[in-house]
Amino acid sequence: MTQLFNLESYIKLCQYAYQFELNPDDLIHSQGNLPRRYKQELITEYGMTSYRVDPVISNHRSQQLEIKTNENNFLGEELTQTGIQRLFIIRDTIDLLTLSTSQFLNYQETYLYQSAYYYWNYYQQLKHLNPDKPLIFIDLDCFECDRLIPIQRDQKGIPILNTREPLLIQTPFNSVETYNQICRDISIKILNNFFSNSNLEESAIAHLQKYLQKIAIFEQIPSESNTESMSIIVEIMYSEQIYYKQVQLNLADINIIINNRVNFYALEQLQLAYPNYHWILISQYNRFPIIKQRLPQFLCVSSDHQIFPRVWEMKQNSNFPLFGIYLDTIEFEIGTKDEQGNLITQWIQLSDQTISYEGSPRTLRGTIPETNQNEFLIRKNLVKLPIKVNGEKFLKKGIPQNYEILIENFPETTPDREDVEIKIKIEFILKLNAPPELKVSDVNETYRITSKLVDRVEESFGYIPYQQIVNNRGDQSDKHIQYLKNPGHQKKYKEYLEEVKAELGKISIPIESKSSQEKILDNLLNSINKKLPKPNNIDIFQNIQTDSSEPEVIELKQIFENSDFIKLPDLMIKSYPNSINLVKKMLRFVGKIYRFSEPFNLEPAFDYFKDKLTTKRKKQVIRQGSSAYFESLARTAFSTSQQKLYFDLFEEEYKLTKNQYLWGYARILLWYYNFQSKAENFNYKNHFLLITKYLLSKPANQFTEQYKQNAFLALSYLLTFREIDPDFFKEYSQEKQQAIQVIKHFEDEKVMLNQVSQEKSLNQLFAELIEGKASQSDIDGMIQAS
Repeated sequence: MTQLFNLESYIKLCQYAYQFELNPDDLIHSQGNLPRRYKQELITEYGMTSYRVDPVISNHRSQQLEIKTNENNFLGEELTQTGIQRLFIIRDTIDLLTLSTSQFLNYQETYLYQSAYYYWNYYQQLKHLNPDKPLIFIDLDCFECDRLIPIQRDQKGIPILNTREPLLIQTPFNSVETYNQICRDISIKILNNFFSNSNLEESAIAHLQKYLQKIAIFEQIPSESNTESMSIIVEIMYSEQIYYKQVQLNLADINIIINNRVNFYALEQLQLAYPNYHWILISQYNRFPIIKQRLPQFLCVSSDHQIFPRVWEMKQNSNFPLFGIYLDTIEFEIGTKDEQGNLITQWIQLSDQTISYEGSPRTLRGTIPETNQNEFLIRKNLVKLPIKVNGEKFLKKGIPQNYEILIENFPETTPDREDVEIKIKIEFILKLNAPPELKVSDVNETYRITSKLVDRVEESFGYIPYQQIVNNRGDQSDKHIQYLKNPGHQKKYKEYLEEVKAELGKISIPIESKSSQEKILDNLLNSINKKLPKPNNIDIFQNIQTDSSEPEVIELKQIFENSDFIKLPDLMIKSYPNSINLVKKMLRFVGKIYRFSEPFNLEPAFDYFKDKLTTKRKKQVIRQGSSAYFESLARTAFSTSQQKLYFDLFEEEYKLTKNQYLWGYARILLWYYNFQSKAENFNYKNHFLLITKYLLSKPANQFTEQYKQNAFLALSYLLTFREIDPDFFKEYSQEKQQAIQVIKHFEDEKVMLNQVSQEKSLNQLFAELIEGKASQSDIDGMIQAS
């Protein structure tokens, strides 16, 4: 028989693992990887091993001796016999290219994406839904994920995974932790109600929780709504002895536990963020009334009406595809010529809107989009072609890959021979269970050309290349603009801006007293700062380059040019010159709109704070607002004049560990600064020396964690001047010697910043930079700080 295994079901993992005395937590895979250990150590190892499951439901237990008739069980769910031995349900976000090169599937094994499986399994409950509205499946019984893939339906009703428009999950609903907590709460309930002598020993709770997960307790619960309780046999460990007892479970108690443990807020917010979808909730908890009561916008499907086995049988007779998916976006980097004939390198993108049904082979040809040209030039016999898949480096066994192109009969170079330029065409053939096949052909059919995948030799870096900083700025801007294009996101941020505009409009309405107006403003600023949308915990406007011609950006610029927004800074300074708190909150809002603050006249507000900061008499009073000042000044420092204003404060501010000066200093370098300018704004070499000298001035553990983070980031970004200035950071220079001393001084510290790396500390990354040993992955991480 064909056996079906849902590799994304945590419920099934617990049930199967505990059956063979394995720890399910050891078999959980990370979000970006295939579940290799689950498959290898559990399914491959025990898939053919039979086992018996003793009955746990005792409602109809016989009062007489009977011959036990229950059959042997095997892992998985039986389907109609086919040439396929095992069908694996895998995560929607596993791209075809990763699957093709992973060697994950063996002979007589195949796969089906999770959402496609749910679509067919619950088809009878979904077929009445509007076919023009995409479907989103959420399974509370499965592992965590950070994005969801919408399902479209083609004209024949085949589900298409729209990997081009994933929905990002901002607030995780922690399904694994939820299941563990619910089973633990039920265990405590049972022990409290029926085993008062157990004293709730942790070992007893943990053992019963494991038992409930081993028997998949929710699969035992009847779905009839009029059932109030059920009788069940449970396994109790007490004083290192195992006991079995029949207990009566009150289903109302479980309903309350589910209500307390499921993160309904996260699910509600997700649906509100993306209202233009049908939301389908799959869960063993659906049989409890609280689910539908709390989530009325979701279609909560019933597990009593699953029809995938019947669909699978129909497929064997009719051979229709179970899913379609947009092919991975493949990019390769190759040398071309610009309009002036200069040699440049360019990333060429393939497969933007191509759909593959069940991973069927497709051939994609490389074309330069600006010219529609599909021919490329090679000027040497061996060329290495970097490739990316879905915007990320293509990895094989964790190692980045290049395609190596070899022209076997390339003409020999002689003094009297001009450089040879061979015209080629490049095609990629994508098919399941094989790496992307690169087909390179000579246009004139003169040369023998072969190609193969090879490990990319990682380049080492002694500084962050400026071009990579620039490219990252553009990439981040494109990503945030794409976020703005999503209808659900548009609705959210436009509602936010309309609310702010409406509140600002009220300011012109006469108020009885100035104190009343000040209170209204204070409440307004608190509200707009709190409600600012933050996709992926990053300010929504942070990375957007406002010179973009995208209509969403143009519209936003027009909104922020509205007089109600522009008048805010002047209103604060002129009307409330003594209210540091109001000015601070105003600056925080203006800072959070980043480049969109360009039409604002911020100079008076910043001058106001600068005067306060430099007045000794009021210095301690103003410190409470200095962090907001530096954060906002940095966020709006996209112009050289604003950058100069910031850098001019360096010598009096860089030592202050409780403000955000160095935070802003580092972010200006990352977000805005043009390293190829003449560096007239500030003396970067002197700044480098001052920061390192201060870090050596006292024990490493006496600095705040935040100060250490910002100091090492600032030093790392300053090293980019090595690319521009050959006299900076020479072998025996003072700046290099002090940097080496700092590394030694902080060798017992781990200054971590997860945005940059979850494995390497910032001081380790800085050490690798000054030694010239930083990898491309290190560079990629260091330019992701926000």
